[in-house]
Amino acid sequence: MIWLLVFIAFLLIILTILILSYVQGEVHFSRVVEQDYMELKIKASLGMKINRFFPIIKLKDYCKRIPFSSDHVETPLKTTQETNDGVKGKMKESFQKVKLLLHNTVHGYEWLKHTFSRIECTQLNWITRVGMGDATHTAIATGVVWGLKTSSLGFIMHLVQVKTKPLVKVVPQYTGVHFSTDFNGAVGTRGTNIVWAVIELALRVMKIKGGLRTWYRVMSKA
Repeated sequence: MIWLLVFIAFLLIILTILILSYVQGEVHFSRVVEQDYMELKIKASLGMKINRFFPIIKLKDYCKRIPFSSDHVETPLKTTQETNDGVKGKMKESFQKVKLLLHNTVHGYEWLKHTFSRIECTQLNWITRVGMGDATHTAIATGVVWGLKTSSLGFIMHLVQVKTKPLVKVVPQYTGVHFSTDFNGAVGTRGTNIVWAVIELALRVMKIKGGLRTWYRVMSKA
């Protein structure tokens, strides 16, 4: 009984800190050839801080199709198309999952739009370097990357309040086969917005028959 009271008190303290704070999240991701690095920071203005460091992440589903070795230079058009199709396929699968979750939420799209509209983006830097071994195919690959970036940034800027000027570059590398990307982003919102969004989401999901079960099934496979 005592441990239960201590646990409840601890949760109340955390909740109070969250409500009274301005919560900021920062993410830094970089990929060079087949090595990935990601750092995630979440901090509140009253001192609560979470810092997670992921030195190497194998993004097999998204990145393994991108040609890194000279063996692929002989058929760069084919491998570029495979890369584009592979990324698009995974993006489509992710969007289908989000669509399913929102379908199992009362006015899910309205909740999503309202929640993200209260988030402020204070930093957005995304620089990518790509090379395919020759000028023509490097230009094609650069165009593909620009297209993916433009779509992603348009989606982000439509959802959140962008309070900074994004720094986005695609730098072609004509000296050989190369791919690297570096992303730095930061967002923030009031703690009350987070608490209310979670409560509102739970209430909306519970109003749908089988909604909680669907959310659990999708999120457990994420």
